[in-house]
Amino acid sequence: MKDVFKLLIFIDLADGVVFIERKANDWTITSENLYFLNSDIEINTRLKLVADEQGSLFADIQSDFINAIGSSFHKYYPVSIMSAGLIDWLDMAITDGYVKSGNFIIRGDLSRFPYEANDGVMEVVFDVHYLTLNFLQDWPDLNNSSGHFRFHNSSMFNPC
Repeated sequence: MKDVFKLLIFIDLADGVVFIERKANDWTITSENLYFLNSDIEINTRLKLVADEQGSLFADIQSDFINAIGSSFHKYYPVSIMSAGLIDWLDMAITDGYVKSGNFIIRGDLSRFPYEANDGVMEVVFDVHYLTLNFLQDWPDLNNSSGHFRFHNSSMFNPC
C-alpha cells in the first residue's frame, strides 16, 4: 500500500480513548474524541473504521483542525491519491500561510475514493490567511492573501 503522506508526521501530544472490537471476521475501531497536537497543527477527531473479511475498509471520520502553519502544509497532502504534477506544483506554490480553523470529513469505502459515483464523500473546508502563493515560477509571489477553500471528493471550490 502506498504511503498516504510524503513525510512521517510526528505527534507531540495524543489524547483520547480508542475502542477496538472484533465480530466474526470484521474489525471495528472507534473513538469519539481523539486529540493530536504538534508544532504544525491541532486536530480533534471522531472516527469509526470497519474492516471486513474481504479486506474492504469503510471510514467515517470527522476532524476539526486549528492553528495550521502554512510552511508545513506539504506534510499533510494525501500524496497517495494526488498526481506527481499537482504535488510538485503545491510544493512550489504554497510557501506560507495560516489556517485558524477548518474541518475534514471522509465517509465511505476507502477503495472507492475519490467517490466519482457519489458513493462516498471526502471534504476539507478551511479559511487561509497570510498566504504566500508562487503561482508560476518566474512570476511574482502573491503575498498576504486570504481565501475560503472547499475540496469535495476530487474537486476544489473557492466560493466568493
